[in-house]
Amino acid sequence: MTNIPFVDVETTGLDAGRDHLLEIAVVVMNADLSEELGSYHAVVAYDKKVAGRFRGRATPYVQEMHDKTGLWKKLSEPGAKDLTTIDVELARFLAEFGAPRTMPVAGNSVRLDLNFIDANLPWVAEHLDYHMRDVSTVAGFASDWFDLPWFEKTSDHTAMTDIRESIREIKHYRETVFKRRVSETERTPDDSFEEWLAKGIANGWAGPDICIPHDSYPTTELEDEDPDECWHVVRLYPDAETKAAVEENHSPSNWRKPR
Repeated sequence: MTNIPFVDVETTGLDAGRDHLLEIAVVVMNADLSEELGSYHAVVAYDKKVAGRFRGRATPYVQEMHDKTGLWKKLSEPGAKDLTTIDVELARFLAEFGAPRTMPVAGNSVRLDLNFIDANLPWVAEHLDYHMRDVSTVAGFASDWFDLPWFEKTSDHTAMTDIRESIREIKHYRETVFKRRVSETERTPDDSFEEWLAKGIANGWAGPDICIPHDSYPTTELEDEDPDECWHVVRLYPDAETKAAVEENHSPSNWRKPR
């Protein structure tokens, strides 16, 4: 299993061929997400006039979003870095955690992030693998198939905060969707057989303890007297309809229920 870089970018829009990369953050997690191995963050440097033009061409939504985070101003502040520097630094950073084309890229709608990396950071693009772990896809199926509510996020649209939200989100779905859960019909180590069976009968997914020879097969009087000839079975019902049909057709399933 390989390490997983979670990636998030902030941009002037959604079209990597026309819009511009403004900020990037990467957090590398180990394969089971139990440990953060390292992080990288950079704001892209642009001249103040250029940054002003970018803002003027952006949609009102994007203008307001980056106004709130202060990103427009950060583009021309001393801490910002040019794209070439970011490309070299980030490629070297990623090389500390995995060989080229070995680490699947993770994040929310991460194909969009990769589009801007492909367009602006060629060394980073060469290092990252084409395989993805898209958190948004998992969230969508969790909602569609299991009717789970969408994970609540702050979504403050700063790259590093958004990444950490993505990591929290996929950990949430691992617990609620992917983690093996004990079925209600499975006997746990704490259950005695009698407790498990009583729970099944009470909740309608198990029938009573049935003796096959005495309840289903013809037996002689001698066989009836021999306790060793009792072969007990429990029928598990897949649904309420099957339970009702069995009880209608098989009277012992009714009268052997505990009273």
